[in-house]
Amino acid sequence: MEKQIISVCSYCQKEYPEVDAAIKAAQVKYGRNGDFSFSHGVCPRHFVDMLKQMGLSDEEIQSKSSKENKCPDLKEHPDLVQYWSKGIFTKDQLQESKQKQKSEDDAFIARFKKLAGISH
Repeated sequence: MEKQIISVCSYCQKEYPEVDAAIKAAQVKYGRNGDFSFSHGVCPRHFVDMLKQMGLSDEEIQSKSSKENKCPDLKEHPDLVQYWSKGIFTKDQLQESKQKQKSEDDAFIARFKKLAGISH
């Protein structure tokens, strides 16, 4: 199986401490042996910020900006912030998380029905 690469903007990672902590924990937990690894780059928003700090004009920035940047801007993807903060980085992990949540919900409902004397 080919290792999945998770693209992360280095600046966004620093902007969201909960994501930063989860990524660092995953790197320690899985190391090089995991099913995925992280690739750091810069999202379009932070790329433009960097170019502005370098003193480039709007026209120069426009010509250098790439729409093919593979790093998502976490400001535009709160769902990724939510999942990544919980250590959920891949589709498989997301599916496992949903299955675990459903099992916990079903067990809670069963306990509630038993305590309430509801049969079904």
